[in-house]
Amino acid sequence: MGNKAVVIFNKLDVTNIDNNSGIFIGNNYANGWNTFMKTNNGFGHSGDHSIISYNRSAVIDNDMIDAPMTNYSMMVDRRQYERNHTFVHLDSIEVNNMDMNSSVSVGETNQNEWGNFEKNNFGNGRFVGNSIIPNNKSIIKDNDIVDNPVEDYEHFAPAGSTF
Repeated sequence: MGNKAVVIFNKLDVTNIDNNSGIFIGNNYANGWNTFMKTNNGFGHSGDHSIISYNRSAVIDNDMIDAPMTNYSMMVDRRQYERNHTFVHLDSIEVNNMDMNSSVSVGETNQNEWGNFEKNNFGNGRFVGNSIIPNNKSIIKDNDIVDNPVEDYEHFAPAGSTF
């Protein structure tokens, strides 16, 4: 006989779900997630209700090879799949901002081996919510010979398989 998940709530308020992350409600299988990231910020990050003015920022990131990323992950799923019963009662889910490769999952989900490879150069970073940012200047110089090479060798072996 399957498992039973019961989730009851009135309201879930979320300001930000960052890269390669999520909110999982119910029977969720999120195995083998990985993130490879390089971020350069001239100013940085700012939250809700910020006032930022008259700033000067510079990002100078000149590399021969910038941010090489290699993933050799292997995930073996040994679960025995059976029908699960999920009861979810939600009045509301409110998400202000979801970044790349993010998820809001409700019920029964199977999300194996999510991967995220990224490189970011932000002159003024990231602003979440209501911000006032007048009269700012940014310079970004990223003169790389090779920029962000990615090698992804991940392997997934589902339940019951041999390798």
